Amino acid sequence: MKYNRIITTVICAALVLTACSDNYLEYEPEGVLSNENVATAENAESLVIAAYAGIANDEMVGPLTHQWVYGSVRSDDAYKGGGG
Repeated sequence: MKYNRIITTVICAALVLTACSDNYLEYEPEGVLSNENVATAENAESLVIAAYAGIANDEMVGPLTHQWVYGSVRSDDAYKGGGG
């Protein structure tokens, strides 16, 4: 019984100590825009359309309830909250 506990502890320690590496500090963010991405009005418009397409309500399954939380965020009818 004691031998099993020692083996389990050694295996867990080996997993914990080898699971980390030093490259987690060298994170390169994905989806970063460069100046070339927004250099023209057409590219900027495409990026805006792509951003709003993510909250579109065009699903075939349940089109009336798909992402209902967003409501009218795509238009200027969204409630902003607050008093006044």
